[in-house]
Order: sequence, then C-alpha cells, then structure tokens
Amino acid sequence: MILDSHFLDLSPDNLQKRLDPLVSTLIDMITEFLELDVLVNKYTFLWTNLPAPREYKLESIFDYGVERSYIGNKVEVKIFRNHFEFFPFILLREIYYLFIPRKIRTYEWVQLTVNQMILTDLSNHDSLLEWSSLTRENVKIFDKISDGFERLEDYDRLRQFFKNPDLKRTSYKLFFKMLREDRQHLPKENDNIHIFFADNLNIEPEYYTDELIETIRCLTEIFHNKKTYRGMTEYIRLF
Repeated sequence: MILDSHFLDLSPDNLQKRLDPLVSTLIDMITEFLELDVLVNKYTFLWTNLPAPREYKLESIFDYGVERSYIGNKVEVKIFRNHFEFFPFILLREIYYLFIPRKIRTYEWVQLTVNQMILTDLSNHDSLLEWSSLTRENVKIFDKISDGFERLEDYDRLRQFFKNPDLKRTSYKLFFKMLREDRQHLPKENDNIHIFFADNLNIEPEYYTDELIETIRCLTEIFHNKKTYRGMTEYIRLF
C-alpha cells in the first residue's frame, strides 16, 4: 500500500475541492488493508488559509500542522495552509488516528509507530526526508530532556518490517488489533512497542491466531520487562 500517487497535482488552491474525495479514498483503502472500520465515524477535514495559531511545542510534534476539535465521537480537523509542504504526511497521520482509540492516541509508542507507517506509505514522496528529519529531531530533543536516551534507532528497525512486502500487512494488522482488542494489556504510555514487532514478525502471517498473539505478548513481557520467570505460579500472578 504505497499512497504517494494520491497526492499528485495537489496545490493550496485546489486542495479544498479535492480534500473530501481524497479523505474518502484513503479511508476506504486503509479500511480494506486493515480489514477494520474507523472508530471515529463522524469526521470533518478542513483546509484553512489561516496560519497555525501558535508554534508547535516539542511534546506535540505529532500534532504538527493541525487543530482538532472533539465533540463526543465527532472530530473536526483543521489543516493549516502554511504546512502544505507536509500535507500528505499530516493528512495520513490524522486518518490513521481515526482507527485508534482516542484514549491511547497520544501514547508515544503509538505515535512513533504510526509515523513509521506514514514514512513507509509515502516512501516516494519528495518531502519524505524533510518530514523524517522534522519528527526525528523533535523526538530526539524531547527524549534527551525527559529520559536521557533515544529510542529512534529501534523504531527505524520497525520501519524495516513495514517495508517488507511479506510482513507489512501482517504487522499493520497486528498493531491495530492489539490497540483495539487487547487494551487491558497495552504497554504503558512511554514503553517500547518496537520490541514486540522486532522479536516476532518473522512468523508467517497465517499463523497469527489470537492465542499466538497473546503468547507473544506474555513472552515479550517476561523477557524484556520482568526479566525473571520462576514457574507457573509467577506466570499466573503476572498475567
């Protein structure tokens, strides 16, 4: 699923007229690819001539270029004209967010994973390197301030899975399935979800049953987080 061609010949002047059909097309394609429906089914996307109301902050780089308004299960997304250079990346990010429970959309590992999906889906776009640099530099700076280490190299590894034609659909579906169907076992806000993918996506797609996904999750928790296992009693206590 390479989506660059859907953004050809767009300009700030014709975008408003083309925006609604483009959103519908992308949602239909992603729905078919994931075999999932959007969770937010009432949405409005607006292209505004106004500049962004304020400079984005380091902690909100994954909100870059937009202003969102929520009313119940309805969202209005304004995309600002002065960010046209990155419009495809911004729009695709916001569309993927429609498939993610709102409560966890701001988790860093969710945002970083979605960003890697966007980089893969728009891998031939002229502004790819600029978008990648924009997000990387802001995440690196924020990580140095908050955690003292960087996690981007591991998410770069994750992108390699997404670029693999044999693994891309499986990994996308696995990610969204976990977000939507296994929410009680989700990693915490700043955990490293890349471990889950990097350790386990060499399994053939047809073998990804619900039972296997849960087994992988438990093993990942034991070996990467708990780092100890003393028998069935401890397993039952943990899970």
